[in-house]
Amino acid sequence: MFESNNIYYFLIALIPALVYSFMIYLSSRYKSISLKRGISYLILGGLSVTFVNIVHFIFPMWLSWNISSQSALFAVLFKVIIQVALLEEMCKYLSFRSIKSLRHRMDLKRDKPVATMFYACMVSVGFAVIENIYYAVECDHNPAGLLVIRSSTAVIAHMICGLFMGYFIGLSYAKPTLNGSAFSLFLKKNKKLRRYLYLALGLTSAVLYHGLYDFLCTSGTSAFNLLGVGLAISYYMHKKLNSMEPH
Repeated sequence: MFESNNIYYFLIALIPALVYSFMIYLSSRYKSISLKRGISYLILGGLSVTFVNIVHFIFPMWLSWNISSQSALFAVLFKVIIQVALLEEMCKYLSFRSIKSLRHRMDLKRDKPVATMFYACMVSVGFAVIENIYYAVECDHNPAGLLVIRSSTAVIAHMICGLFMGYFIGLSYAKPTLNGSAFSLFLKKNKKLRRYLYLALGLTSAVLYHGLYDFLCTSGTSAFNLLGVGLAISYYMHKKLNSMEPH
């Protein structure tokens, strides 16, 4: 339990997350991202934990709610994907949308697609930092060790979820590329449908990755391979958006 070293624990939770975020920032196109704005998304991402707590307060049985099924595997998947991953990713998205709604419309139009991806990632990183502090507060034995482990695993997993979501949201605001199909032409003419479709893809990919990560952790299986795959996919997504311009 925290006593007189709160700053020490806070730094252990915060600094690795900032390092990861700064690495992504440095790999982005020059002047594509506002670092100051990214900090705003980080702070609001930390506040998004409050949304999760509000849901738990209103629905105290949310996590203990069980689906009647003979399959224990289905019950576990329902918990990690619906009760945990879906709720947390939706709350992150609400935070992301909240800060976007406070920004000027013309300011938003100047955002590069890769900037949108980075800002969504910062929301997830902020969420992860506060979540880590919650876990450390509840830990009675070696909270510093717990923070170090989570900073090298859970923070990266949350960051990847944010990159996945941000990639598709950023893609929805990028200049559409036609592949010759009637569907791609249809999406180009229907901007709102295109954005809703990419948003659904972003949320789905983040929720499924988050759920799979939690499932591996719950079952006692190492999730390091999954983190490696997630980072590789995120790198490819980031590289693709780096060369795109807003619509």
